[in-house]
Amino acid sequence: MGSKPYLVLSDLDNIMHLGTQSSTAVKAAALRPSKQRGSALLATLCFAAVLSLSLSSYLAVCYRSLVLSNRSLHSSHTMELAEMGMEQALWSLNTTGGFDGTWNHPIGTTALKTFSGFVYENGAVGQVAVKIENYLTTPAITVVGSITLADHTVIARTLQSDARPAPLFTKAVGALNSLTFNFGGLVDSYNSTLATYTPTDPAHLTALNSAAVLSAPTINVGTAQIYGFAVTNAPTVPEPTPFLYQTGAKVIGPDSVAAVDSSRRITNPVLPQYDVSDPAGGTYRGTLSGSDVLATAGVYRYDAINLADDTELVITAPVILKVANSVQTSGTGKITVTGAGSLELQIDENDGQGLVLQGAGIVNETQLPRNVSVIVGGNYTGTPTSSIDVTNNFYGTVYLPNDTLTVGSNSNIFGALLAKDIIFSGPAPALHYDSALQNVSIADINAPFTLVQLREVSPATP
Repeated sequence: MGSKPYLVLSDLDNIMHLGTQSSTAVKAAALRPSKQRGSALLATLCFAAVLSLSLSSYLAVCYRSLVLSNRSLHSSHTMELAEMGMEQALWSLNTTGGFDGTWNHPIGTTALKTFSGFVYENGAVGQVAVKIENYLTTPAITVVGSITLADHTVIARTLQSDARPAPLFTKAVGALNSLTFNFGGLVDSYNSTLATYTPTDPAHLTALNSAAVLSAPTINVGTAQIYGFAVTNAPTVPEPTPFLYQTGAKVIGPDSVAAVDSSRRITNPVLPQYDVSDPAGGTYRGTLSGSDVLATAGVYRYDAINLADDTELVITAPVILKVANSVQTSGTGKITVTGAGSLELQIDENDGQGLVLQGAGIVNETQLPRNVSVIVGGNYTGTPTSSIDVTNNFYGTVYLPNDTLTVGSNSNIFGALLAKDIIFSGPAPALHYDSALQNVSIADINAPFTLVQLREVSPATP
């Protein structure tokens, strides 16, 4: 008989122990997936929260960028509006009837006008407010360009500028037809508001002393030394050589290496030419051929002025001389402008001659070219001539748009010249251009207003 298996107590305990272990493992296995699912959900919620915050921040950045971009765009538009208003103000100042019924004026010495109806994207609308103070004398212009956005935010930019008559003498020597040096000569520059003239050292040129500009359709420099620029017409078939010079001539500046620097040779000459106003009123004094003193500011009218030896007209106050025929000096005869005086000399040259200065000429004791201005040009229909051939330095400006002006001998001129034709006939004449004249206007020259010191300022309503 085979033996039967027996289950001993120790085996039973082992079986029961194994069953207990199995039950614990099963419970543990049942609980483990639930904890994992909770952790994944928590992680998902945290990621969603971070993503939501990031997206909100990104949307805020995008919105602010859009707002700033929109404001920047409209800020550019407001500047365009302000510039348009400045142009409108300048046009009104320079146009007869420019201040029509659409302007609110005069309010004292101020003119006001508002332009509206400018429509932009996203419901924005613009306007321009223009204010011109002292619009009859020395205008000061303030223009505000503004745009109102759909949310009623206002963007504005303001421009301000003074307006002054355009300067007449922007060139050292200007000829409407031709400019000729028969022999030699010197043309250089300085600025009387900075210092008195110092003789130019060709080896040490600066931008200040080499800023003189010669301007004419045709120029013949001869052997002259030009420290500056020469502006003529471009070569054409009828005039293939509008610019001529001889050996020894110079047209140079601080950085020039050639005797005639091609970079200082410019084409397309442009010279201002304006009408002259007859000053109002005045005291009639006939023909002056003897000595006299003008000590009271005002306008004085003469038939002619002819000062020969030992005669002198002394001017000790700001005066305007209106002369129907010519003004001539010779020998020691002269016109003297003292430190307290200034002279505007208008010559109608009805006798066919305008300014004929010989001998002592016009002595400007202030040594400021802006204090003596000679304006020649009436209704004479012939071929008028004027000349400067003096022994004293001449400080002043000469405007003769209808005349041929001859500068003779070794005349030394500080200032500027503008004429129909200019001939330097002497062996060594000199012209020292005062560049301060670029900011000087002459009262009885009908020059158009131009802007001076255009600038942007903090927004303000005119």
